[in-house]
Amino acid sequence: MKTTNLEAVLKDINWTRKWKGSPLLSVASLSQVEADIVSEHIYIALEPENLHCDGEISRSQANAKRKMLDGALKELGKLGFNTSSSFSF
Repeated sequence: MKTTNLEAVLKDINWTRKWKGSPLLSVASLSQVEADIVSEHIYIALEPENLHCDGEISRSQANAKRKMLDGALKELGKLGFNTSSSFSF
């Protein structure tokens, strides 16, 4: 079974949440508040220095990462969640 972009993002988020002892997130039970957490994680990951891993990855790797993150945002939207950025940098 193919992992969706959103599942890949949640796997990354849940790694940190598990380490901190926080409840894990699941696509099947996301609330809008949790979707906001996921959206903010994605928007932060899309920042140039994060997207390009401070220049440590190739342009094609960064493009693949952007495609995956954009796909995760679209999947959140298809689930009916507001995915607009709620914070400013």
